[in-house]
Amino acid sequence: MTGKSAAMFYFMAGTQPGKETEVLEEIGAEIARCRPGRLSVEELHRCQVRLKAGPAESAADQTRPRTMQAALDVLQGRAAQSLESGYDSLIDAVSLEDLGRVRPRRHLLAERRTQLVVRP
Repeated sequence: MTGKSAAMFYFMAGTQPGKETEVLEEIGAEIARCRPGRLSVEELHRCQVRLKAGPAESAADQTRPRTMQAALDVLQGRAAQSLESGYDSLIDAVSLEDLGRVRPRRHLLAERRTQLVVRP
């Protein structure tokens, strides 16, 4: 999830009841792997594709995504809908070097995580 001067990393996984702890441990291991900046070009590319696909996937319901984006734009000091044009090029411009500037001692820390488990 992206913003003007902030972003959110999130990990999602589906599992069966009773396996939640295992999945949370796997997610923790993946976060630990990402912290030192060991992502590959292929992983970065997959993330970029997913970020760009999000708005396209929700195109069937135009009102909700446009309203949410307009609200986020205004809250972050931009003109409403300012990311609509140029969004893909902004995502494509992110490099592995950019990701290396994320401060791992400040971001992706276990004590700053929020975990949510949804059960049937």
